Amino acid sequence: EALQKYLDHLITAHQRLRLQGIRAGSQPLSIDLEKVYVSLTTIEKGGQGGLLTIPDALKRYKRIVIIGDPGSGKTTLLAYLALTYARALRDGADTVQTRLQLNETQHLPILLPLRDLGRHLLAAHKDSSKDGAAILLNYLREYYQAQTIHLPEDFFSDALEQRRALLLLDGMDEVAEKSLRQRVARLIENLVQRYGKEKIEKIEDINGERQISLQNRFIVTSREVGYEGAERIGENFGLAKVRDFNRAEVRAFVRDWTRAVETTLAGNESPELLHLADEQASKLVTAIEGNPRVSELAVNPLLLTVIALVHRYRASLPDRRSELYEEAIEVLLGHWDEAKGLETEVTLGGRALDSGDRRTLLEPVAF
Repeated sequence: EALQKYLDHLITAHQRLRLQGIRAGSQPLSIDLEKVYVSLTTIEKGGQGGLLTIPDALKRYKRIVIIGDPGSGKTTLLAYLALTYARALRDGADTVQTRLQLNETQHLPILLPLRDLGRHLLAAHKDSSKDGAAILLNYLREYYQAQTIHLPEDFFSDALEQRRALLLLDGMDEVAEKSLRQRVARLIENLVQRYGKEKIEKIEDINGERQISLQNRFIVTSREVGYEGAERIGENFGLAKVRDFNRAEVRAFVRDWTRAVETTLAGNESPELLHLADEQASKLVTAIEGNPRVSELAVNPLLLTVIALVHRYRASLPDRRSELYEEAIEVLLGHWDEAKGLETEVTLGGRALDSGDRRTLLEPVAF
């Protein structure tokens, strides 16, 4: 019962992408993440140094840190992986095999924003000398309990002991202080030391008895800044950096995004509607590819989303590039941190700063 409730919560929490700038009635529009997700490609750092798709990276590494620029899709990737594994475990779907070409249908996805763990350490565990895997496991239960998901004491440790867990640890760079990031890195290492070894299990099927190897997965994300020196994680983690979208990926995203938005707004997926959506997508692709400066922005998934939003509610991209930058700045200053659940209130001299104030402060720096 606890597992069912947990998986239901995970799927409900992460299956929709909320879009700033488009509203359906009085509510901000949200669309299915799985309808618009475009698989990322990474550049392996160290090792062979080649290009790796996410399925390739997961085949090569049971433990990996994925670094990338702001808006490059790291958090969305972890949400997509959580959905993929949760649907396989809850519904018996073949999502893990079809999307990732992996045979791990019984792995429990465990998604945790590391900024929340950092806050917890500062508030409840000031003494780092007592840090160990138990702190992280106990906090996981507290984290979900705060969202009214009450789980048995051994819920997460049991999955880890069985080597059937997928740990998705998001945003090392969002942990507030350098010393705290180093502490979180050591905690992750403690967890891997405790639960990282493979486990051999005997199973019987129609072909008789055979042995299978089971192993937990650990995936950590961070901006490149915020993952340096002692903030890096040992224990044989691979390292890969998210690569910018190429032209084919930009086109695929625009097509899927436009279809998802239009069918969500209309409430149906008729052939006529899909045809109209594809026409809109074609116009947007032409506008992007016809402007080199806009093309430079469009390789970043977040900025490509902003471009698509601007095109959707203006019916075209602005003729002046500065107007498009203006729209992007409004989204980034006003909505991005809020959408990620980050602390958004900034005060200076006792006054709360709005996006206009922040912009005024940043303009001389930019200049």
